[in-house]
Amino acid sequence: MNKVLKARISVITLFDLYYIIGLIIYNYGPISWPSKNKFILNFFLVSIFLSINFGYLINFYTNINSNKIKFNFEKTYNISKILVTFFNMILIYNILNSSEVSIFYTLSQNYFSYNSNIRTQLWFKLLSYYKILLAFFIYIYFPLSFFNFYKLERKDKMLFFLNIGLTILLFIHNGTVNIIFNLIIIFLLVLFIKLNKKINKKNFLIGILIIFLLISFIAVFYQVQKSRSYSTMETNKYYELNDNFSSLKSFSSDIYFLFVKLANYLTQGIHGLDVTFSLDSNFTYFVGFSDFLLNNFSDYIDSNVFESSYQYKISKTGWPVGAKWISIFPYLFNDLGVIFTLVLFFWIGFYYNKTFAQVLINKCEISFLIFLKLTFLLLFIFSNNYIFQSGYNFVSSIIIFGYYFFYDLFVKNKIGMGG
Repeated sequence: MNKVLKARISVITLFDLYYIIGLIIYNYGPISWPSKNKFILNFFLVSIFLSINFGYLINFYTNINSNKIKFNFEKTYNISKILVTFFNMILIYNILNSSEVSIFYTLSQNYFSYNSNIRTQLWFKLLSYYKILLAFFIYIYFPLSFFNFYKLERKDKMLFFLNIGLTILLFIHNGTVNIIFNLIIIFLLVLFIKLNKKINKKNFLIGILIIFLLISFIAVFYQVQKSRSYSTMETNKYYELNDNFSSLKSFSSDIYFLFVKLANYLTQGIHGLDVTFSLDSNFTYFVGFSDFLLNNFSDYIDSNVFESSYQYKISKTGWPVGAKWISIFPYLFNDLGVIFTLVLFFWIGFYYNKTFAQVLINKCEISFLIFLKLTFLLLFIFSNNYIFQSGYNFVSSIIIFGYYFFYDLFVKNKIGMGG
């Protein structure tokens, strides 16, 4: 078995483990979620699992050739680094001049009220529009910096590390640490693609670094959750704690707390999906899959579109959509329904394998960006429609997918695999 085939099998195996662990924790973990549709819910989630795997495995029969998608990395990257650096510098400058609190203040507070104040200011709104309009160039900076790190000049490498530091500080200031998770995932994917599978001193040291990064993320996550005044477990009105795990609480209350919080983050969206199966569906004119589209354009289509969406209907049941997750599926159910959502995930599995193979064979930057987008879609499958949720993610995803599929459908001789 060659290295490319081994790597492709490894990726779907890791996803399968993640997905199965999510289902097990939802059904048998430390949190007992109330459920009205447990059989339908689990049957659907297993069907999605099979659909993704079927699409992924079918693509092993696809031919591979030596061509790749045309992409001018140097020019695009030069634009990207200027825009990201400008964006970070302006944001840091305005926060330091407009805020009366430490940049680390929101790590230990309920950041929602603080964030609301920042978001109403004119400079923040202008930067938000700037980020949406130039989303493609801003999005590709970190992934392509990791992917082509050894191609970068020394000054670009130093700028890259500076921007990583500034970006992490900005997210911490907003009270979130998901950027650390995102950067770790990108870093791990690039290592997986670039490194040989030999066990040597260099790979061993990188393995230690990866473990350190993961432990650091968990430690920061724990600290954020522990220090927020609303982050209690026993008083939670949405779920009950499973008594089967009381022995773990007796052994270590801190480990128990961390386990419950991680389980909550992983499974709360599945509960949101469970609520969905009790609701009627309505057509939302293909804006319901993205909160950005639904919130900004639904009134121009039909004044009742927003009220027709599952997001609105679920929130009316008492589950606070926005503050809590509902998984990716209700977003897709708005216009695709259950059957076509299953079909869509077959194609997601198909292209997840295809783009990964293109990256391994041809080191294709656009294929890597698609593979990265699909990786985050699958990682957040139990949470939300991550890659289309915000204006920034929506615009960057549309451009990247559009660029890729233009070549895949109309210029097949330019891409790395036949279709």
